Amino acid sequence: IAVYSNSTRAVIGTVEVCNYASIFNKTHSGYPTVKLVCGICSGPSIVGTIGESQRMDINVFSSALSTASALKQLN
Repeated sequence: IAVYSNSTRAVIGTVEVCNYASIFNKTHSGYPTVKLVCGICSGPSIVGTIGESQRMDINVFSSALSTASALKQLN
């Protein structure tokens, strides 16, 4: 999961990850192919962290995140 501050950055970030995966697949032909499935949706969200310096957990709550996950599964 990647969370961006706006939808343009989300699309650019997704395209960059796909490009890197393509390069990896071309340069590592003896390995299993890396396949990506992405879902992008924008909307308000709540991001929260809990913990201390030794252990930190970050959670994102959003209907947009749920929609992106559902879009990803359609692929």
